[in-house]
Amino acid sequence: MSLGVVFVWFGGLKLAGVTPVAEVVAGTVPWLDPEGFVVGLGVVEVVLGAALVVGWRVRWVALLVAGHLGGRSSCWSCSRGWRSRRGIPWC
Repeated sequence: MSLGVVFVWFGGLKLAGVTPVAEVVAGTVPWLDPEGFVVGLGVVEVVLGAALVVGWRVRWVALLVAGHLGGRSSCWSCSRGWRSRRGIPWC
């Protein structure tokens, strides 16, 4: 349930346009509209989080959450501009 609350919170930040990671997330897929991608990701996070909070099809939602988190970790390897500005040599 607490993971669901975190997903709703982070998704809500993306929908409100006040998330501090919007630049990193948008840099992961430079061929898409950055604002639309961040908002779409926020919607997905709110829906997944709400499903976890209310307990709707938890096994399937947990599988989707695992896939989502795997995709989110791709930000570290796909967002070249973010890595170079931060001086992370191993990326």
